[in-house]
Amino acid sequence: MTVSEIKEICERYGIVAQKRWGQNFLADMHSIDRIIDTSEIGADDFILEIGPGVGSLTESLSQRARFVLCIEIDPVLSQYLTERFSGNRQIEVIHQDFLAVSSETLIRRYGYPDIIISNLPYNLTTPIILTLLGDYPNTRKMVYTVEEDACDRIFSIPSTKSYGPISIVSSIFGEKKKHFSIPANHFYPAPHTVSAVITFSKHMNETILSPLFVSFVRGAMTMRRKTIVNALQSVPLLIGQSERIRDVIDAEGISESARAESLTPGQFVHLYRALFPDI
Repeated sequence: MTVSEIKEICERYGIVAQKRWGQNFLADMHSIDRIIDTSEIGADDFILEIGPGVGSLTESLSQRARFVLCIEIDPVLSQYLTERFSGNRQIEVIHQDFLAVSSETLIRRYGYPDIIISNLPYNLTTPIILTLLGDYPNTRKMVYTVEEDACDRIFSIPSTKSYGPISIVSSIFGEKKKHFSIPANHFYPAPHTVSAVITFSKHMNETILSPLFVSFVRGAMTMRRKTIVNALQSVPLLIGQSERIRDVIDAEGISESARAESLTPGQFVHLYRALFPDI
């Protein structure tokens, strides 16, 4: 799809890009083809697409995969996509806020997604990625188009200003890679910044990721500059357990004066397993 084609669709169907949902529709076939190639889709793959927009990527995905499930929050776009793909049995569109979707219900009905793809709204990049990593830890690959500035948070290392929950949890999931950038004028409407296509490829070993683990990391990093003892006491399930926290930290060989922001992803994993051995 080109910018002019997307403009025509928007005018014909009364589609208005909503800032609150960060809607910028990809309008460059070369970038779409590169995203498809980067995704390494197999003929038997089930793809979960979050926020398909006007379907710029969706049809190309269905040509490679077994099935594409689209979740779209915008009622006008959802109706348009449902009509557009009504004859394509490989595509289903759900009108819902993705953050309100139960992963257990989705998996029970459709199976486990092999690949998750999304052109993420820039204002919701962190909560959506953390939700996906916690809810779908066994997905083979995640492919995201993000604001290029978000890469600083995603690829940062301990003790740096941008190091946070998304840095930690995505590192535990698997290998992270930035593939290429997309100029602002390749979207309609054009965002105020350059975008980047990144992937997370799952490690083969068993994962510890879960909604509880994500909550654990987020709780600890809420007070990132506090000592790890004080930071962990802000985690709901650990409130009032300072002595137990100190015992575990000592057993793991971590200094009680260490700050939460200085811990590696691996150290967070060890602490979680020691603090929640029965989960």
